[in-house]
Formats: sequence, structure tokens, C-alpha cells
Amino acid sequence: MNSTGPRRGAGAASAAAGNDALIDSGIATLERATSMDKQGQLEEAFTLYESGIDLLLQGARQEPGEQRRQTLINEARVHMSRAEHIKLALGPPQSPSPTRPASTGRRDSGKGKAALLRPKPTAADVRGGLRGGSIDAGSPDGENHAPRSSGGGKSSAYTRGGARRGGGGIGAASGRGTSSAYTKGGAGRGGGGIGASSGRGASTRGGAGRGRGGIDAGSAAAGTGGGGARGGGRREKSENSELENKILEDMLDSSPGVTWDSIAGLEYAKQTLQETVILPNLRPDLFTGLRAPARGVLLYGPPGTGKTMLAKAVATESGYAFFNISASSLTSKYVGEGEKMVRALFAVAREREPAVVFIDEIDSVLSARGEGEHEASRRLKTEFLVQLDGAGQGGDDRLLVLAATNLPQELDEAALRRLSRRVYVPLPDPPARKALISGLLGQQKGNIKGAALASLVGMTEGYSGSDLKQLCKEAAMQPIRDLGTRVRTVAVKDVRGINLDDFRAALPKVLPSVSRKTVERYEEWNRSLSG
Repeated sequence: MNSTGPRRGAGAASAAAGNDALIDSGIATLERATSMDKQGQLEEAFTLYESGIDLLLQGARQEPGEQRRQTLINEARVHMSRAEHIKLALGPPQSPSPTRPASTGRRDSGKGKAALLRPKPTAADVRGGLRGGSIDAGSPDGENHAPRSSGGGKSSAYTRGGARRGGGGIGAASGRGTSSAYTKGGAGRGGGGIGASSGRGASTRGGAGRGRGGIDAGSAAAGTGGGGARGGGRREKSENSELENKILEDMLDSSPGVTWDSIAGLEYAKQTLQETVILPNLRPDLFTGLRAPARGVLLYGPPGTGKTMLAKAVATESGYAFFNISASSLTSKYVGEGEKMVRALFAVAREREPAVVFIDEIDSVLSARGEGEHEASRRLKTEFLVQLDGAGQGGDDRLLVLAATNLPQELDEAALRRLSRRVYVPLPDPPARKALISGLLGQQKGNIKGAALASLVGMTEGYSGSDLKQLCKEAAMQPIRDLGTRVRTVAVKDVRGINLDDFRAALPKVLPSVSRKTVERYEEWNRSLSG
């Protein structure tokens, strides 16, 4: 029996080295799977995903450190989600031929896609299996893809065909007959496993029976139309797992890679965010009571001024998990889906604490409520406000919500109350424009320095950071245009550098994207907060 506790002496070092090798092998296999996936070789990618996930979970099972174990589980969960997408793309499994026995759980190379399309466990099943016993391969009398029970007997969280006998495993059913939390086509007698259904014929598809209800499975009810008994809470749990996997895959940015030094200017905004996140993280004993940091921060100002960069720098400098959300990704044409996505987002973020949830275009979700507003939109806003309230509950809570908007005037008052720290992110001032232009031209051939640079800074009053980038790109094209037909043969070293005349030619083509009137509205709203 494998132990997850610390070991002593040479045996501990050997075991740790062996487990590290196992994990490295799993990571390498998943990298190959990703490569095959990008090349469109889906069957090969699916096979590698399965192998890599199995190795990663074996390593997680033997890992003594709780934090690293959870990291490995989360990594496996992300790849499971992609494997599920591939499974759907490849199509349904082929039915076994009448002249051949059903699958034995071993690969049948060259026999079609059916052997590749085995169901994968959800994140909840992975966690349950790790806590319940050793993770092992299936048995020969059916396709068995999840943990064996530690209580004796074979027990599967996902089984297709065939009966099992389980002895009380956590994360799997137990008892006589079918001992599977997810079983197709078989009926049996289950005895009550934690994290799985229990009862007679519990959670079967296609087989009738009665269920007595297992922990985390919901109470079973009699099925109709030949459906059999089913745990009442499983469908919702499965849907939640799918949403959580989607959030981890699409919204979790594991390496923002932006530091304070990457951002020119915005000194007040950076100082405010350091006081809200970085310093309380370093000295939590100082930031208590009235000095307790805000759990909701609103970044507002003209577009292209660096609000997203600031949020990424917060995550990088603090080491927090970073969820980068566009408000449009939280909406759905299906009634009720938006609220589920919001709940799942905050649930996943709390699991990954400390974490930063950055929501761009927050005004599209939390605009002021009106009489003619659709009921679905109102429910979504209500759920969002409830979750924002929850982000600040508890003294040990380490979840920060950062929201950004170009339209702060349109936000609902209830949202503004919850986003208690508000930071104006203005257009870059002259020193910031000088730093931005110098940084953009740093890797280019040219001589924009001294008086030329000062002149250019004066010409770009009212330009945002994104405007300056477009201006520099346009100016950089002028030496290429001057080459004419020689562009096909000229050596790179013979292309002239960028000069001030190139910028003079580019200025009429790239105008400021923010009008002076718009800037005045931001400044007026900013003054209204302090007045």
C-alpha cells in the first residue's frame, strides 16, 4: 500500500525521485498529446492524453504535499476537458460485432475508434478517487476507467457493461453486483459508497432498480420509460464540473508575465494596487481592522490606457492565480446559463485562492437596472452582486475582484458599492509617453532621442498607450515603403532607421482614439467620487 506521508532516509529519497520521474513522464506525454492535437492527429492525441493523465494522477496519488497534489489534479483536469472535446469530435463508439466479445478494456489497435472513446472522469471523480484508494487500470470483464476501491473488490467510478463487486471505496459505490457510480446497461446491488450512488441498481442507465441514495449522489427516484433509478444530484454536479473545466481551460491565465516595470507611468494606480494587494499579502498582520484591504477594485478610464496590464501585473507580483474574464463570456443565449457560469467562476477561484478575478467590460454585465430590463439579465446581475459580496466574506478570504470599464457612468450603484476601491487610469502624461515611445523603439534601428524624442512627445498629446503603439508601427513602415521595388532584394542591415520625419508622416494616419470631450467626462466623474 502506498503512503502519502513523509518517508525517511534513502527510501524516501528514492521514492520521491521515482515519483518525480513518473510526473515528468506524464507531463512529457501530455506535451506530445498537445502537439499531436495541434497537428490535427486526434486519435493519436487522445491516446497520449489518456496515458499522460494516468501518469499524472498516479504521481498525484503518491505525492505527499497537499498543494502540489492539488496542482497535479488541476493540471490533469484541464487535459481531461480537452480529451472530452476530442472524444466528441471523433464520434460515438462503435457497437461491438455480434461475432466478437465486448471490449476487454485493452487497446484493440486497428479496430476503429471505439477503443479510444472511453469516458473520462470529471474533476470531482478524480478528487474522490484519489482520496478513496489507489488508482489502477480496469478489469477484464468490461471497461473500467477509474479507481479501484480501497475497501476490497473492484469498484469503478465509470464503467460500461459488466457487473462489479465493491467493498466500500470512497469515490465509488460498494456492495454486490454493479458497484459503479456511473454504469451503463447493468443492474446490481450497491451498499453505500461516499461520493457515489448506493442502493439496488443505483445510477444505472437502461437497467431498472431501486436506490437508497449515496452521499454526494442525491436521492434516487424511480425512472420511467425504461430509464431505471438515478442519483438526483448527479446531472447538476456533472454540469458544474463541465463549467469548472471550461473556466480552467479558457479563463485561467497561468503566466501573465507582466511586472510593474512593464507599465510606463500610472504611478498612482500602481501604488493603489500595491496597497490593496501586494502589501497586505506581505504583511497581513498590519492590514487588519480599518486597514483591511478592499476585496473589489474598479479600474476605469479611456480605452487603451493599460487597465488589463495593471491587472496582470497584480497577479504576477503577488503570485496569485489569475482569471482573465471578458464579461461577454459570462452571458449566454440560454436562460439560467449565465448565473451558473458566474457561480462556477467564483467557486473555482475560491478553490485556487489566493486568486485575482479580472473582469473586463464589467459595464456590459452590471449596468444600471431599468424597468424594461429582461428578467434573465436581472437574475445574472443579482447573482454577480451576490458573488461580489461573498468575495469579501471571512477574515481568511484571499480572493480579489478587479473590474475594468470604459463606461463607469453606466454602472449600477450596487456594483459601485461592492467595488469600493476605484482607480482612475488616465491617458499617459508626457513622461509616460516618453517611456512608452522609447520602449517601443528600443529594438528598432533609428535615432529618436534627445530633442527629436521631446518633440515627438509634444506631438502625441492625447494619445493612449495603444494609439502610441499603432503610431510607432505606422512610422516603422515608412523606411520599407521608401525602398520601392528594392524591398525584394535589400539586406536587412541596409534598411535605414526610423526618424522623426517618419512620425510626422504617420501622425495624420493615426489620430487619437479618445476625444478631449470624452476625457473631460472621465475627469468629471472622477471628481464626483471625491466630491
